[in-house]
Amino acid sequence: MTRKEKIKAFIESDVYVPMTAADIMHCLQVPPEDKDELLQILTALEAEGEIIYTKKRKYISCKKNGYIVTTFSGSGKEYGFARLEKGDLFIPPDSTRGAMDGDTILVYPTTKGKNGKTGECEVVRILKRGITRFVGTYKEGRYYGTVKADNSRIGGLFTVTDEDRLGALDNQKVLCEIESYPTHDRYAVAKVVEVLGFPDDFGVDVLSVIYNYGFELEFPVEVIKELNDIPDSVTEIEPGRLDLTDKIIFTIDGADTKDIDDAVSIEKVGNLWRLGVHIADVSHYVKCGSALDKEALKRGTSVYLVDRVIPMLPPKLSNGICSLNEGVMRNAMSVFMDITAEGEVVGYSFAKSVIKSKKKATYDAIFAIISGEADESIAEEYASVMPSVYEMYELFKVLKKASHKRGNIDFDMPEAKVVLEDGEAVDIVLRERNEAHMMIEEFMVITNSTVAEHMTKANLPSIYRIHEAPDGDKLDAFKNFVLTLGLKPPVGNITPLKLQAFLDNIKDKKEFPVVSQVALRSMQKAKYSPENAGHYGLALSYYTHFTSPIRRYPDLCFHRSLKAAIENDKKMLSYIKRHNKEAAEVSSERELAAERCERDVDDIKKAQWMEKHIGEEFDGIISSVTNFGFFVMLPNTVEGLVRIENMTGERFDYDEKSLSIRGYKTTYKLGDEIRIKVVGVDVAQGRIDFMPEGMEYGEKQKTVSSKQNSKARVFHRGNNRGRTGAVRNRGKKHQRRKGKS
Repeated sequence: MTRKEKIKAFIESDVYVPMTAADIMHCLQVPPEDKDELLQILTALEAEGEIIYTKKRKYISCKKNGYIVTTFSGSGKEYGFARLEKGDLFIPPDSTRGAMDGDTILVYPTTKGKNGKTGECEVVRILKRGITRFVGTYKEGRYYGTVKADNSRIGGLFTVTDEDRLGALDNQKVLCEIESYPTHDRYAVAKVVEVLGFPDDFGVDVLSVIYNYGFELEFPVEVIKELNDIPDSVTEIEPGRLDLTDKIIFTIDGADTKDIDDAVSIEKVGNLWRLGVHIADVSHYVKCGSALDKEALKRGTSVYLVDRVIPMLPPKLSNGICSLNEGVMRNAMSVFMDITAEGEVVGYSFAKSVIKSKKKATYDAIFAIISGEADESIAEEYASVMPSVYEMYELFKVLKKASHKRGNIDFDMPEAKVVLEDGEAVDIVLRERNEAHMMIEEFMVITNSTVAEHMTKANLPSIYRIHEAPDGDKLDAFKNFVLTLGLKPPVGNITPLKLQAFLDNIKDKKEFPVVSQVALRSMQKAKYSPENAGHYGLALSYYTHFTSPIRRYPDLCFHRSLKAAIENDKKMLSYIKRHNKEAAEVSSERELAAERCERDVDDIKKAQWMEKHIGEEFDGIISSVTNFGFFVMLPNTVEGLVRIENMTGERFDYDEKSLSIRGYKTTYKLGDEIRIKVVGVDVAQGRIDFMPEGMEYGEKQKTVSSKQNSKARVFHRGNNRGRTGAVRNRGKKHQRRKGKS
């Protein structure tokens, strides 16, 4: 235990009473010459929100005295909320201390919620700023410019001096860096670091979203320098690596996949299948504490957008030396599992290895083989791996049955692909998910579970992928909703097996899509943690992410831990244990940012496509109901909003219990089929407005497109200012699904 850990444990202990620094020195017998170190530790603990230095010059524990470290959620106005797992706390305008959306804050609850009202708290300290850069719209002023952030949760304006505007013109999108944060008597100040262009300039929409979530397109200079020391190929087998280059090992991915994380092999050993899963040994090239490592942690994950990939690692690694490309030697971490006819792993082993993929197989070709629909060209091309494919398919059916038996919940929600031509959305099509995808998913899940169980039982430091049981209140709401549909919900505590059985029983009923959707929304969000808590959705006691280290940082961390255990490197294991908490927190945060970034870009492109269909009618299903209206999803997954304020003909109100919008004569409830008309589109915001067929549109808005709303271009005279004015690919998505849960 470090000195910092000892001091923290002492302050949080039951015997501790508020003490001065001198008292702590005396109790812990700290030598006088170490006084400065003690004060530095106390300052660090205070900055981390672990302790408070009171007005009486004494230190107290935040945890023991009701203080909470959490995240500030902005409202776009002067007030905000403290995000907590069970109910947020309201932060009044005079208690925010200038906190902005995303900041890590230390708060103290001031009132408890009563009669359904939210409790209140005050910000004691801002521990870490969540936003240092943002995208917004520049506006010229008489004496200085201002920028309004695209993120609606960031309220107020940022002032920008003329020398810091980087030549930005009125109404242009800009990337800004915050110079100073707002206080009670001053605006926030920012400087423009990049001018993106006018809102409807080509590519500005997607670029704005990317930067808004803190992702970078280019890698820092120090990272590029480190790449010079990394070879382009594996030319020899290092001592200590298992030579698997002559084995039938191959990859299964989308046809255009370039960053290939995993390869598979199989053989029959008596009555057992020996499944080999071989994962790119990224940790061999990305060393702890290197510039590459720091940048990978900062990014946390690769981001797969409709028109590009933002990789976690530079292409030299992600598409080159780390990618398990066909016909070349690659360093790998191999897991071999002996599996019974009941789908049980009865033996396993790990090895640092070298492989040479015999084939870059595609999902479509493998599905054609296992479904018996492969033509002669596929049969000839895949002849070398065909026997392995058949064995893998037999094992897949066994694993799928075992997965279902334990209670694995597969909601199988539809995904769509936006088809682009020259950056413009020209079509939206549903992605197919066939048994080839499912087979690889099952192989990755059993691998992730096996390595997680091994590390847990060996008491080795790990980052786990945890999915906690749903909140009781949400499950009660789910049961009540099921009852309103005339269905009988699961009885008692809803285990994964009970929920799966319930969904199976209603699979043929018309209510199934909406019930499964509400069930999914009742689930907690899966996240990363250094402590194992099991995975509710997969019905597994042990689970991690191990199979995609090219594109997920936690997988890279797990590889390091497993490799250090194999090599008995105690120093590395100690470093990993200290590093895992931060890695888990940052990775969970960046994963959420990546998901939102992907969703927002998809929404923009879907809105771009729907803009061409204003005035047309479509059939859809009510996918969500809120107090301001209801969302309708079309068969191609496009969602639009029917706003209560724009609905005419009768008065409509929101009924939370039945998740419906009720009028005197008409009721719209979750899951209802409905025909709608497209009445408005805002491409920049990715928003689409619908109206029920035959209903007149309200007067509060007009039926317009975003282009009709854009301002005319104008010319400014003087001041040397120029013209201004308003000017998920299939294989990749499914590669991301491997062990994604």
